[in-house]
Amino acid sequence: NGGPRTIVWLMEGDKPNSVDDIPFDITNPIEVSSNARGWAFLNMPKDVDTLSIDGELPTTNSGCVSMLTTPYQDSTRNDLYRVFPKYSCYDVQVDGIAAGGDNRYAKVNGLRYVASWAPILWRNPDAFEAGNTDPQFYISPNRRHYNYPSIIEFEEEVSIAHVAIQQSHSGNPYTNTNFTLEPWDETLNAGAGGWGSAVNVTYSQSNSKNEVTLSTEVVGTKFRLKGGDTGSQDWICKYISFYSSIEPSNLNETISLGWGIVMPYWYGLLNLGNGSDWDTNLTLSCEYPANDTIPLMICSVGDYSKGGVFVLESATNLSGKTDLEFSAFSLTYGE
Repeated sequence: NGGPRTIVWLMEGDKPNSVDDIPFDITNPIEVSSNARGWAFLNMPKDVDTLSIDGELPTTNSGCVSMLTTPYQDSTRNDLYRVFPKYSCYDVQVDGIAAGGDNRYAKVNGLRYVASWAPILWRNPDAFEAGNTDPQFYISPNRRHYNYPSIIEFEEEVSIAHVAIQQSHSGNPYTNTNFTLEPWDETLNAGAGGWGSAVNVTYSQSNSKNEVTLSTEVVGTKFRLKGGDTGSQDWICKYISFYSSIEPSNLNETISLGWGIVMPYWYGLLNLGNGSDWDTNLTLSCEYPANDTIPLMICSVGDYSKGGVFVLESATNLSGKTDLEFSAFSLTYGE
């Protein structure tokens, strides 16, 4: 169901001249996600001799694009502010990356989680209907997410007052009824910091739209999220959206998108250890790499008034509550 997709991380500003000129560590999935302002999916046909990439259902309702990650005020949810995390990742991988050095295992496995969480956290919940069959994404490697908690971090302090969540269209075995949010508190453990008191978020199971106002707001910049037991299968979601009562400093920000990073999303990413990864997508006599590496491309992004390899309906002067719908992806390569 994941399909042979690629994920395009959409970036602000002008396209770097080369991968070496990218102003952050492209081997660090947390930095990639934290610098991205949105994403889109492309389909990548497998088992073919020619690499061709086609847009997958470039409409908001298909769930294959995200919103611009600029906060906006949401009048339908008590005028709270929709806030977008910079990233979310399995806590063990976050710790491994933070430890420094060339921790390839932490980085590659971290990308698996970052690339699964971003589509859930940056979507437009108002584009979905209850009971729909739009794409869904895995949050955990098994039914017990509380054993594999995720770290969610924001650019600045938020006070989460409301959560919107919609889960799987595959039935109850892939859904749960609750998760907890624990804020990171710098004052705990004699100034060493630690996780504060958990706030529980409960909702109905299965493929329904849930709007949950928290009885107690949870405040911080970084949170640990622990999902409940699904009872059977991995936890799958369509979206989880967070709403803060604190007005963001970049509420009225206007930006333009100019470039993107194209990476594999599913095959060759979640199956990285099985030795058949990249040839699932690409049969150009490439040997499987000896080390854990992620192939990528950088591309220009624009709209029809400003050309680019990746074409959005609008790429300039974007502000909050914008759906990043794409119209075309054009790739030409030589011998």
